[in-house]
Amino acid sequence: MKLKWFACPVGHVRRYLLNVSIDLHDQRAFCGTRSGDFLEFSIPKGIFERQGPVDKKLPGAINQIVSCFNDLYVGSQDGTFARLDKRTMLTKGKVNYPNQGIMALTYSKSKIYSITDTSTVRSLQEDAPIDFNTIFMQGHFA
Repeated sequence: MKLKWFACPVGHVRRYLLNVSIDLHDQRAFCGTRSGDFLEFSIPKGIFERQGPVDKKLPGAINQIVSCFNDLYVGSQDGTFARLDKRTMLTKGKVNYPNQGIMALTYSKSKIYSITDTSTVRSLQEDAPIDFNTIFMQGHFA
């Protein structure tokens, strides 16, 4: 595998990038920032496309982004775990675990897994699956 880099003009957008998530089709890169938002880049074109979420930045730095299914799953430094629509960049739902920064996100066929930096949320700390359909139906997301 050969790794290539290229300069990508971003205009007046100035951000400190913390991580990168590339979608399954290698078409888009999503970069989490220290200011609580993320930037989307087109990989084939090599250009900055847009910034999200459009409704409100997340509190704290974005530590993790997972691009899967039709959504983006985002974990922030302050413990916010959010689901955003890829097309509209609107927040579909979020839950906050105070004082428990989201340190890692990963996924399987239909579930998202999260690891926090404290052990107070056992289901997340022990890599228990988060089934978003169940969580949204039970009203855990605001």
